[in-house]
Amino acid sequence: MLCAAIAAPVSAGFITAAFAAGFTSTNVAQAGATGCTTALGIAPTPSSTVSELAGPQAVDATASRPALATATGRLAADTLDTLYRLDNWRDLDRQALADWLADPSALAPTGATLSTTPVPQRSTATRATDMDKDYLARCEAVIDTLAPDRRDQLLTPPALDVEPTGSSTQVHEVVVRSLGSAPPQPVWRLVANALGTPEAGLTDLLWSGRRVAPAAVAPGDLVFFDYGTAGPHQVAVVLDNTTVASTLNLDGRTPSDPTLRPGPIPTGNIVVIRPADSKERTA
Repeated sequence: MLCAAIAAPVSAGFITAAFAAGFTSTNVAQAGATGCTTALGIAPTPSSTVSELAGPQAVDATASRPALATATGRLAADTLDTLYRLDNWRDLDRQALADWLADPSALAPTGATLSTTPVPQRSTATRATDMDKDYLARCEAVIDTLAPDRRDQLLTPPALDVEPTGSSTQVHEVVVRSLGSAPPQPVWRLVANALGTPEAGLTDLLWSGRRVAPAAVAPGDLVFFDYGTAGPHQVAVVLDNTTVASTLNLDGRTPSDPTLRPGPIPTGNIVVIRPADSKERTA
């Protein structure tokens, strides 16, 4: 079973081999709670909703198009992949945004900022078993590229303590100093520089420390969100147990701009990482 495969030393193709041994959607959710969900967020199922996969702001973005607002399974996942093609989707006129989501071949809404993240390949899987296979294949493609020490992190359940690390403290200090200003780089680049890994990309930072339970967030933790088929599109830095530093319109009232400012912690399909100190870090 997949649980046993993940508990054993991870090798190339380990998920495919585990699938061949047989498992259920429940196994996927349990065994992937730390590993696959770090890379890809929660596994979509035929009954997954936009709310479950993305949270209330995404629901609001689709509200004027009932077919999208009530979408489940593959349609819900595809709708979110389309939504995340726009970095500032939280700022856009809701009707125009929903109309575009219904027909993304049309011009993007006025004021839209197109994401530079490559558009993921669409899946045609709609049945539970096929969606599991698709999710695990994508997970495997990520995990099989990780160094052994990074793979070891996948075997550790999310931490429940709020003890900071030297690195998380450093990230917090850098971000607090930057509040109210417009850093000349994305938030993830500010974090990468603070960690002394300026070459790291957004998804590289997923492996910069240990996974933390959302209820145990502490200053300097990294919150990854806006998870699509290929992984997270955004990251914010925890300021305290209710707020993060971000440039995005997380409260629905503060339009996105380059200024780093406090906002509510995203909820739902998120991953929290506490940066490890340099001697422990794998990013």
